[in-house]
Amino acid sequence: MGTTGLVHKWAEPSMLRWARVRLHLDPPDVIDRAGKLPGGPGAYRAIAADTLAAWEAGEARPTMADMETLATIYACPVGYFFLAEPPSESQELSFRGLHRARTDPLSPVTLASIERFRFLAAWFGNVVQDLEIDWPVTVGSAHLGEAPADVARRERERLGFSPAVRSGWPDANLAFSWWRRAVERLGVFVFELRLDPREVRGAALWASGRPPCILVNRHDAESAAGRLFSLLHEYAHLTMARAGCVCDLRGAGLDTEMETWVNDIAAKTTTSTPPSTRAGSTSTR
Repeated sequence: MGTTGLVHKWAEPSMLRWARVRLHLDPPDVIDRAGKLPGGPGAYRAIAADTLAAWEAGEARPTMADMETLATIYACPVGYFFLAEPPSESQELSFRGLHRARTDPLSPVTLASIERFRFLAAWFGNVVQDLEIDWPVTVGSAHLGEAPADVARRERERLGFSPAVRSGWPDANLAFSWWRRAVERLGVFVFELRLDPREVRGAALWASGRPPCILVNRHDAESAAGRLFSLLHEYAHLTMARAGCVCDLRGAGLDTEMETWVNDIAAKTTTSTPPSTRAGSTSTR
């Protein structure tokens, strides 16, 4: 980073605070995370509590290296810190779940991954549009009134599943890898980022004119069987062309019928996979 000592006078203090608060991070969280990033010459910078407070109060300005560190922690572009007000998101994410009672805010880990997912989805979409890449999407189409078994059977065929394919899966990890590649061959970007599995297990995003994207949990506690179920659950959402969906475990009781329906599709899609890869019984959606 050749701009390590360059101080940007136009960094907006209110935006520095907004980026932190939007992920529900307290100042000690920021200090702790900065200390865990790779250090050394030209790498991320450690941050002191009084320094962060001074930046957010407008009493001091971060260097470019400081802002790159904050952008990594806040899962946002450095450019956000130069804005006069928070950016408007072109694609809102709605939360859908079965647990009406849980209304506590999502953890910083989950929020950061969701923001990162949204950023990556937009970035890949821009690349496809700017380079005028012909990007065919052949995701199936389904509607809520269809029998889940019929949808699952149709999509297994579309994805190229067969008993011969199944015989090549000695374990759940290879089963997940096969299904992921099969979904990606239909023109879907699949991302694996760390989520708190007690809150969110996956997300689907399909902005108008851009490739569809799926997010699945890469948390150490999440088994390959759990990731497989999440992948097929989110794929089922895409068959309904529902953009901006985050499937959470807190939820506000929204679309519980749809969540049950896509759960059923995901479970029935995996009924022809080895017993070790069946995740329908382990999902808490």
